[in-house]
Amino acid sequence: METYEQILVLGIGLDTKFDEISLLTTHKVYAIDLEETAIKAIYAEAHLETKVKIVRGNLVDLEESSVLDRLIAEGFDPNKSTFVIWEGGTFYLSASEVMKTLLYLKRTINITRFAGDFLNANVFHDKNHELKEMIEQVLTILKRSGNEWKGFFDERELKEFFFEKCSLKKIEMRMHGEVEASLYKEVVVIPDLIFFIECF
Repeated sequence: METYEQILVLGIGLDTKFDEISLLTTHKVYAIDLEETAIKAIYAEAHLETKVKIVRGNLVDLEESSVLDRLIAEGFDPNKSTFVIWEGGTFYLSASEVMKTLLYLKRTINITRFAGDFLNANVFHDKNHELKEMIEQVLTILKRSGNEWKGFFDERELKEFFFEKCSLKKIEMRMHGEVEASLYKEVVVIPDLIFFIECF
């Protein structure tokens, strides 16, 4: 059952599915991204258009940067039921920063559905994990590149957060490997690396 009237994407980048997937194209879509100017320039250079209304904003500091005012100026309605989508960006913020951002949005807009992905803390803390060497290599490469992963989450912690702090009533969680196995013959990622979450 549909539970939203508009969509808000946190960190959209060059994601084009909001212009292509019928389930998403029937709604007004808004996005917050620190690289808003660069994203719009790339679309212009490629002679492409997007229906997504993108505003500049630092996801670590939404409250102080007047992002909500800029969204409203683009037509966003804080009172309408909103589907918030956050894919990938949670990796680069600390867990406390991620939760601070979501709690701010919960206080200021009407979130009725959420979808996102989160790094599984147990994978990174398990010294006996069968892919421990690969995990350490990935973390080292990312740190050296300046794109260090910072946000690691516990399954129980996430469920409590969305149920108790965000007042969402139902949560569905699947591991990355489970999703990939349903689509491809062979799982090529670390199967338990990422939680995919949808709640409403």
